[in-house]
Amino acid sequence: MKPRDIISATIIVIVFAIASSSAYADEFKFYIVEDDVRGSEATPRRSEKDDLFVSYNGMDLLISNDNFQKLYSKSIFAEIDLDQDGFKEVILEMHNGGNCCGSEYAVVSYRGENFFSIAEHDALSGAGFPTLKIISGSNKPLLKVVNLSEGAENSSMQTDMYVLEFVLGELKAVSKTSNAALIPAILEVNSNEFDANDPSDIVREFDADGDNVPDQLICKYWQRWGSTVCEVESSKYGLINSHTGCKRVGVLATNTNGIRDLVCNQFSILSYDGERFSEKY
Repeated sequence: MKPRDIISATIIVIVFAIASSSAYADEFKFYIVEDDVRGSEATPRRSEKDDLFVSYNGMDLLISNDNFQKLYSKSIFAEIDLDQDGFKEVILEMHNGGNCCGSEYAVVSYRGENFFSIAEHDALSGAGFPTLKIISGSNKPLLKVVNLSEGAENSSMQTDMYVLEFVLGELKAVSKTSNAALIPAILEVNSNEFDANDPSDIVREFDADGDNVPDQLICKYWQRWGSTVCEVESSKYGLINSHTGCKRVGVLATNTNGIRDLVCNQFSILSYDGERFSEKY
């Protein structure tokens, strides 16, 4: 065979392989079976509510493990090829149905020969109330996760940022950093200032409404969450509630509708809407 023929044959093989891989990948279809069809003979169940299935090679396969079975609600967060192997992974968002925790996430991946893996990571656990974004890496997509610091005290507002990569069926941390930034306040109350055994209110005086008459920031301890809930007693507007639990509440120099803004935790601004404090952004 001539060199030119060898090159042409090689190109044909490569193109065919790529086309076959793409066609093969297109055969996958991940889908959620919801609770309203629980127990039907066509879709036997293993979880409390939702189940993840994949249509593959003419079969409908259930994707599950012990943790999946405990989690009440499931939805597909994204379908993306995280490891650039030609097959899309599914990022699954799950919740246990209670308010103790946030959503948690897992990556489901086809590993070849009827093998589907589930990759989980501590940074994606619901206990840390994670927020997840897909970002661009130098060679492949990465996962950016921000959550409560692992092992932090209940009253801590510290958050961590992880960057995760998906490699050979596993999630691995590329980096982990703690947030050192916050909006500074004129005065503040932190939940770690309370005595959990005798959580009396903490009261700080300041001018909330600009009339040069002392007003009060009154903070109560929310023991279940290790947080504080604060309200402002204004000489002009009376008692203004917030109903928002924070690890830290601070008074800012800015004001809205005649009342100074508050900061909750590190960055959330609470502004007076004419009736109460509500989150601005």
